[in-house]
Amino acid sequence: MKTPFLILFIFFISLAYGQTNTYSFALAYKAHIEENYDEAIRIYSLIIENNSEPWEAYQNRAICYRMQKKFDLAKRDLDHVLIENPNDTMALYTYGVVECDQFNWSESISYLHKANQLTKERNQELLAYLGSAYFFAQEMDSAVNYLKQAIDLDPNDGDALNNLAWSYLSIEPSKSIQYFKMAYELDKTDPVALNNLGYAELLSGKFEIAKEHFLESKKMNQNNPFVYRNMGLYYMKINNKKAAKKQLKKCLKKGMLEKWGPQYIVELKAYCES
Repeated sequence: MKTPFLILFIFFISLAYGQTNTYSFALAYKAHIEENYDEAIRIYSLIIENNSEPWEAYQNRAICYRMQKKFDLAKRDLDHVLIENPNDTMALYTYGVVECDQFNWSESISYLHKANQLTKERNQELLAYLGSAYFFAQEMDSAVNYLKQAIDLDPNDGDALNNLAWSYLSIEPSKSIQYFKMAYELDKTDPVALNNLGYAELLSGKFEIAKEHFLESKKMNQNNPFVYRNMGLYYMKINNKKAAKKQLKKCLKKGMLEKWGPQYIVELKAYCES
């Protein structure tokens, strides 16, 4: 998913701002696209200080703060916009994305859902973020609904494809495989996409095809602990405890607990210790 873009008021700016502010917005936008966020923020701050209705500047400065991961400052600026206009769709969308950045899924859904309701035409990025927020909130039916709409608008959105595939995994595994395949087709050098595809195949009972994909994924990246976790699950499925234990050890050696926590190996660990 792409990041929210700046509101480009270079040509459509209110006449109340005048030529000086039009020029200032142009300078700020130039700094932003060059990823010189400090300079962009400095210019937007000047615009805010010198105008009675600086809502566009607040909005754009919030996006710059978000890119710097200064989320509280971004939300403070967005609050200024939404107090003035509670139905500002761009502010609502950006607020939802900032909440996604902080893993606040329910808050993100609230802002993104309202922005989607107010948007006259379907917006691919908004739908992708909304569907993904529902996915991470474990509301899979809603996740599928919005992610499918996003993919209809852009079939090459790899993040949306992967999140849709994960959403289908517990609902309709064959659909999960379909969308993981689509994600992998976008980049056949991506070992994570191939490993994800293998995992869906494993849960669908296609054990040997899954194993082939795990091994191919491992050739691309031998440091992904999920490859070894999944190989351990494969051996669990075919009841080879000795091989499963070996894969679990490799998984732990690659930093599964430190990087991801224990929740992803509960089933495999219980099998190996039984």
